[in-house]
Amino acid sequence: MYQNKSFLLSVSLVAVANLSGCAEVSTLTKDFSTSVGQGISTIVKDINTSITTPTSVKSQNQYAASIPPTDMVFLMGWMEDACQGSVAPYNKISDRYYAFKDTVIDMDNSRAQLYSQWSPEYRDQIQNVIKSTDGSYVTFSLPLKNAYYRKQPLKAIEIGYREGTEGAHAKLVFTQSANVTAVVSNFKTRKVEGMGGMYNSGATYNAKERSLNCEL
Repeated sequence: MYQNKSFLLSVSLVAVANLSGCAEVSTLTKDFSTSVGQGISTIVKDINTSITTPTSVKSQNQYAASIPPTDMVFLMGWMEDACQGSVAPYNKISDRYYAFKDTVIDMDNSRAQLYSQWSPEYRDQIQNVIKSTDGSYVTFSLPLKNAYYRKQPLKAIEIGYREGTEGAHAKLVFTQSANVTAVVSNFKTRKVEGMGGMYNSGATYNAKERSLNCEL
């Protein structure tokens, strides 16, 4: 898909930093903490203490303070960890993502969940859940409103999988007004082990689609 426009991201991760202590963070600890055992305030604290950034503490805190806890980085930020979400604290964000996915998609029956089942935490940002198929590959697109990823306006989240196999993908689609290059620098790659041996895992950036995609 637009291979000439895509490149494997290999830059180092820039952290989301100190948000602990913000009053608004506490409002988001309810919904997912019971299902995955991890509230967002603890995730923010872990991100702040686990990742080293080249910026000063002062500028780091100023940047983080401007990111609201409703930002999709706290749901989709696992993609920054080489599309694996296995290294702390991104494994906790990955847990939140999979818990969220079950509220909007009925994977057993390959259909969208009823609106009443959608996560209350993100319900107001999701406009619809649209299913499309291409042979055995199923894609669910979630058009968004008033949604942001690292403060950049986000148009949609896309979740896809091939029925009967382990092949899947997760994609962030940004609006035309988004400064996507400001987001790209937060994603990293690394070698991981797959069925065919070691390979480079990481998100791909598609300039024409204005998207960041993880093949899983």
